[in-house]
Amino acid sequence: ASSSISPLLPSPCAPLYKLSCVEIMASPNSSATCDSPQDAALLNNLLPIAPAPTSLQHLLAVKLTSDNYMLWENQLQPLLVSYNLKGFVDGTRTRPPETILSEGKEVLNPAYIEWLRMDQLLLGWIISSLSEPVHSQV
Repeated sequence: ASSSISPLLPSPCAPLYKLSCVEIMASPNSSATCDSPQDAALLNNLLPIAPAPTSLQHLLAVKLTSDNYMLWENQLQPLLVSYNLKGFVDGTRTRPPETILSEGKEVLNPAYIEWLRMDQLLLGWIISSLSEPVHSQV
């Protein structure tokens, strides 16, 4: 069976992947029930957590040059998916408002702070995966 990836808030402590409720239920040792999306969300939060690396140097064998884009993209793409960061690259994870109203006051939006942190982590990953000639053109 193929596993489905559930969207989650970006976090370096976010799970590498999340199984669907159906897959958890199919586990031979599972006694959990999934009667609603809320049940599935609770079960998904019980899965293992792995921190995101701050650098990709040890994960990417090839840095981007002027003639190896396909190879570079093929090794970067699985990392973006597994750390739930692809939305930052393809534009589906939009920037939340910088501030929100809380108890009648305008305060920093925690979702924005988390989004900015992950955006900058990804930017660092991409920059660290560029060769010097390509980096000088960015």
